[in-house]
Amino acid sequence: MISLEAVLVSMLAGALIGLEREHTKKQHKVGLRTFSLISLLGYVTSVFQDDPWLLGIGFSVSCAFAVLLYCQREKKPSTGFTTSISIVLAFMIGTIIGHGMMKEAVCISVIITVLLYAGRKLHQFIEKLTEQEVQDFLELVILLGLVYPLLPEQIAVQGLVINLKLLWTLVMVLVGLNFGLFLGARFVSARKEIPLVVMVSDSSQSPGIMSTLYKEDKKCFPVLKASFHLLLAGPFIRNFALAVLFMPSMLPKAVLLVAVSFLVFYSSYRLSGSRGMKKTKLRLKSPFNVLEAVKTGVVIFFVIWLLSFLNYTSTGVMAAAALGGFANGAATTISILASGVSESQAFMAVTLASTTSTVTAVVLLYVLGAGEIVRKNLRYLPELLVPLALALVIQ
Repeated sequence: MISLEAVLVSMLAGALIGLEREHTKKQHKVGLRTFSLISLLGYVTSVFQDDPWLLGIGFSVSCAFAVLLYCQREKKPSTGFTTSISIVLAFMIGTIIGHGMMKEAVCISVIITVLLYAGRKLHQFIEKLTEQEVQDFLELVILLGLVYPLLPEQIAVQGLVINLKLLWTLVMVLVGLNFGLFLGARFVSARKEIPLVVMVSDSSQSPGIMSTLYKEDKKCFPVLKASFHLLLAGPFIRNFALAVLFMPSMLPKAVLLVAVSFLVFYSSYRLSGSRGMKKTKLRLKSPFNVLEAVKTGVVIFFVIWLLSFLNYTSTGVMAAAALGGFANGAATTISILASGVSESQAFMAVTLASTTSTVTAVVLLYVLGAGEIVRKNLRYLPELLVPLALALVIQ
């Protein structure tokens, strides 16, 4: 039976795609109205499930229209293959709604619209990829596609049951975050790139970037000295963002702690004199490196094993957080949250892991030959106690 609600949703889902095509490609004849009607056609033909021929006819009509539109691209250069395939997808979105999956259809239409709208930026990003980055990405995709289906659900190691597929999924979450950083850094100005990368990238990567810039160009020292405070803030922002994804109930506490702590660190950053920086583009390490993914997996496995070995006691959770934070704060965070600890334990554990992760970054910065940056900021190191003290107060 035809539902008025489903009719409206199917038309709006198609209209969303059509709006993007009409706005971006200036396709006034094949735009919002056309895509709405095609999606509606998909819904109506799918409702009458007793007559499958009707659905086949509707699908054939939409495909024929898409092919005809593509063949006329010489007269209308803006209507290329992407628009034609979008027409077929709009029809299929309507059929999905006809089968009662409205939420899924809306999500698909949103994803398609975002991909279409970001097409030009995606082309620019792909063009800037190096040969090594493409190779690393392909290796990672192959591993994900081939290894994941073959993994057993779980294995037992000295009495500890490890969900291998969950472990692999957690690794992919962190790799995805690195990808987001890599993508964002390609499109920001040189003036903003160094502070952004220092603050958002992993605590083991930021010191390497800062030390390399320090050695290659002394003129970068003022901004590197100022960015030291963002280096301190980075683990807390990144790890609590992950924590909220796994435990949404932690959101109020996480927002309060991160906001106050970031205000302290950012105030020091501004007072340190972040102006006058030289426009230097960074040579970022590829976030698709398989070896880095393996290292992340090892840290996650270690923290999960340590939590089990310490019987998930409060002291054990804090010890695992502190030790894991020295290696990889983000991996430690998702390991603790995936282990099912209480919210109060998780909140303190993430704070502790972020603190030790920051200490590791400071030590690495000194060891890698940029000790001058650390020495110039020694008086600011007590800032590290602010998040810990605030966490104790909030608890």
